[in-house]
Amino acid sequence: MNKYKKLINNSIIFAVGNVGSKLILIFLMPFYTRYLTPGEFGTVDLVTTTTSMLLPIVSFSVYEAVLRYVLDKAYDESEIISNGTMITIIGSIFLSIFMVMLKKFGVLENEHLIYFYLILITQSFQSLFAQYARGVGRIKLYAVNGIIATIVTAFSAVILLAYFKLGVKGYLLSIVLANGLSVIFLFLFLSLRKHIRVTNINKTLIKKMLYYSIPLIPNAFSWWLSNASSRFFILFFCGVQINGLFAVANKIPTLLTMLNTIFFQSWQLSAIEEYDSYQKKEYYSTVYANYYQMLFLAISFLLLILKLLIPFFVSKKFFDSWLYIPPLLAATLYSSLSSFLGTIYIAAEQTTRILFTTIVGGAANIILNLLLIPFLGGIGAGIGSWLSFFVIWYIRSKDTKKIVELSVDRKKFVMNHLLFFLQCCLIYVVRDNLVLFSLQFCLFLANCFTNKEFLSNVLTIFLKRGKRETK
Repeated sequence: MNKYKKLINNSIIFAVGNVGSKLILIFLMPFYTRYLTPGEFGTVDLVTTTTSMLLPIVSFSVYEAVLRYVLDKAYDESEIISNGTMITIIGSIFLSIFMVMLKKFGVLENEHLIYFYLILITQSFQSLFAQYARGVGRIKLYAVNGIIATIVTAFSAVILLAYFKLGVKGYLLSIVLANGLSVIFLFLFLSLRKHIRVTNINKTLIKKMLYYSIPLIPNAFSWWLSNASSRFFILFFCGVQINGLFAVANKIPTLLTMLNTIFFQSWQLSAIEEYDSYQKKEYYSTVYANYYQMLFLAISFLLLILKLLIPFFVSKKFFDSWLYIPPLLAATLYSSLSSFLGTIYIAAEQTTRILFTTIVGGAANIILNLLLIPFLGGIGAGIGSWLSFFVIWYIRSKDTKKIVELSVDRKKFVMNHLLFFLQCCLIYVVRDNLVLFSLQFCLFLANCFTNKEFLSNVLTIFLKRGKRETK
């Protein structure tokens, strides 16, 4: 199969599994903001943010090694998942001992800690089995799993929040239930009982997998510093109410993150498979060009409808969250471009080189948060994230040239940035919504013209697919 066609087909499958599931959660935002106060939503966000920080540590990021080596035909799939499972079990045991010790000495008494613990454990195994499914080519199963997990999250959240009135506990319990069911589903339908065996445990392979995955732990932590640590600074300087508004504002960039998730799930597979190809530079450059154009078009559209979307997206008490969205979209843009370049390191098995850039970005984010949040509040946090991801992207764009030099149309790249910044400025300057929409629409059309080659390629693909389906 043509490599571009394979990338597109995989992206379509991942889209089926992600678009529907992500949209369900987005449509539930009015429900969540009705039954949770800004303070409670801020608490939920802190718990989920902290679990995302600790997941790579607890699991040793071994799920990344599982994906990488399952794709390598030199290794046996059963041995990879068996040793990956063993490493995850060891990490879970360490976490259990650590939690018991803290509880015994009275360090941990918070009522939400049991949910925090269960989310971490279930997420560790869910990530492991899901990455294995991707690696062995069970992409449709992977997509179905995403849909099922999201439906369970939504259904249980509605019951636990609306009927049982459990508040924060209900929200967190819905995540635990979804993760747990996902683990069971993947275990059964991947027939992992046949593949996970004690006899497959291999110390040499465990060392190799850990050598690959352990450098990704501080990288993930540094990435978390750049992406999510702002919540704790907002909590300290501004309080839980502003943190709740900031958490809701982050849900709009989730629409963009949804596109990224769809793309990266298929791109990571293709990047690894095509790494040894003599046409690697051309292939990577073509995909990168189409990817950043897709990002700018998506952001331009979100900025166009932002003021129209917010009243339907959240309840009135969360309306001011729109103020934080433009810088968060900018942060998501550079985070996405940085992740694309990070995939080059992954494909080259040079995971240690990812670490330096994310450490620098994490340090920049902390400094910027300390400088900006006391004066600008949530907007300062968004700007801090934006600039820190820009730093990561800039360093990686220079460093990855040592592996593969991407060809980029600089004029188009700069024009996209100018149009984006103009749209951001207009949102804060123009008060009349009709005038704002008119100006934003003009800039959106300009963005479409700038990226007309990408739109033409997309249109051609859909027309060809439509013709095949009508035959």
